[in-house]
Amino acid sequence: MNSPQAIVSAPGCTTHMAYMVRSDTAEKPHFVSLAKNGKVTCDSCPGWKSLKLCAHAVAAAEKSGKLTQYVNWLKEKGPSRMNITSYVTIDKKGKKGQARKETSRPEEEEKVGDQEKGHLRRR
Repeated sequence: MNSPQAIVSAPGCTTHMAYMVRSDTAEKPHFVSLAKNGKVTCDSCPGWKSLKLCAHAVAAAEKSGKLTQYVNWLKEKGPSRMNITSYVTIDKKGKKGQARKETSRPEEEEKVGDQEKGHLRRR
């Protein structure tokens, strides 16, 4: 996030401060918004979802001059514990909570069917 264009003001935001922050792991940038009470939110970020803290939020808060407010908000109203489940169930594409789909194999089904009949057919 050291390049000059890594953090830019989000277009069209008139009611609050918002930035688009480049991601090192995803193709699209993160949308980070800053509330007047010091809360900073980062969309679709596993770190922010589990801790309410991520590099994108810190970078946007620092760029806007609101880093101290953000730290104070975290101390007062941030989570007292990390949400481990939301953090560890993220795959590389950022899709959370999706279990792998098991595919059945025809030979396995055949073997199970034969075992139920009391004999095992070998291949």
